[in-house]
Amino acid sequence: MKLRLGRQGRRAVYTRLAEKALGRPLHRDEVVHHKNFDPNDNRLENLEVMINRKHTLLHSQQQKYLRAVAIERARYQWQDDIFWSRLAKINFSEIAA
Repeated sequence: MKLRLGRQGRRAVYTRLAEKALGRPLHRDEVVHHKNFDPNDNRLENLEVMINRKHTLLHSQQQKYLRAVAIERARYQWQDDIFWSRLAKINFSEIAA
């Protein structure tokens, strides 16, 4: 994230881009959201101005989803470890005979 010094102090580049596109400064309760969650992607089509409460809720939901995915991955990793440990115990030469 690059910052530039402006009248209101240090402003993020994406904030200045959004303000220029809107033709006005952001309101106190507005923030700029990166739709693809990449803070370095400052293309206008990736920026969305929203109220802070909605932005907080959006990222809260994202964190819940990421935690659920991490739990699922851990569960399948554990199952995968069991599979490979069982597979290692099988004597395939006896099965082939």
